[in-house]
Amino acid sequence: MNEQSDYKRVGRWRASLIYITNQLITYTAYVLLQFFCRYPTVLNCVDSFKIIGGTSLAIIVGTAFVLNPPSLVLCMPRKMTFLAHFVIPCTISIFKAVLIVMIALGVSEPARAPPTWDCEIVFWGNPTFAQGFTSVPNIAFAYAGSQAFVTVMAEMRDPSKDIMLSMYILQIFAIPMYSIVGAVICGLTGQYVDSPALGTAPPVPAKVAYGILLPTLVGTSLVFGHTSIKYIFAEVISVLKIKHKYDKNTKRTWIIWISIGTVFWVLAFNLANAIPLFEFILSISSAIFVSWFTSTIVLLTLFMNCAGLWVYIDQLIAAFNDPASPVNGPLTCADNSVRR
Repeated sequence: MNEQSDYKRVGRWRASLIYITNQLITYTAYVLLQFFCRYPTVLNCVDSFKIIGGTSLAIIVGTAFVLNPPSLVLCMPRKMTFLAHFVIPCTISIFKAVLIVMIALGVSEPARAPPTWDCEIVFWGNPTFAQGFTSVPNIAFAYAGSQAFVTVMAEMRDPSKDIMLSMYILQIFAIPMYSIVGAVICGLTGQYVDSPALGTAPPVPAKVAYGILLPTLVGTSLVFGHTSIKYIFAEVISVLKIKHKYDKNTKRTWIIWISIGTVFWVLAFNLANAIPLFEFILSISSAIFVSWFTSTIVLLTLFMNCAGLWVYIDQLIAAFNDPASPVNGPLTCADNSVRR
């Protein structure tokens, strides 16, 4: 629920970006459905880009597909059916988590609020360009699961009938939920809303909410991880000349799938823990790549690429030069372990 900090930064009115993005994602699904109906052999977004721009574009997009922020055991099933079933506990967990936070804020003060405080609600924010634009990729990233649309279509029995119905049902629930949760939390906390918004509640309810939210966090990883692993799997069996066994449960295909999944998650875990200021590297990756899968409007995508890259690199440099930052000099191989 990082959107709440964007409510505070750009003002409640400009936070309508969330609702615009909702509609943009629905339109993106419609465009991808038309493409899939015309080229029903595509298995993922990378295959689609290969048809549009050839092998060179497919390599670039494939790199973005894998480098998107990525649980190992849960990614082992090869069908998206498992992920569809896992969505049920994810949905329940996020509803429970936000209810706990809203109830806690209704009966107690925000975590960072002083003993005597007044709730200040800003309807019109006054951010700099960098501050305002930072909110755009953050909101777009919340909808980056659209990169899995084509992969889902490839496994549907009748995508032309089911995919848009699924999108309409999603929007019917998502828009009221964002509106209600955003309004309640921001209305109860004002200027003391945190990011993520669950941290706005007092410490104990916040910890309970984060614990309950764990299935949702795992589910998000599954969307990125599963689709990336599936793309790599399709490319590997294509190189091995056994693409006809893509959906076959043979010993060879399972060994390839498990090997790719293991290497993918071990590498993702090590990179996430080894790279200093990883959150800024992640933001740069999101600004460059996420918009490719969020929007089908070319000019909007290019704008988000260029402006997002500039904003996040500027923030990375500022963090690097900040004396309070854990990394304020050239990276070294010095021992940084807790116990020496």
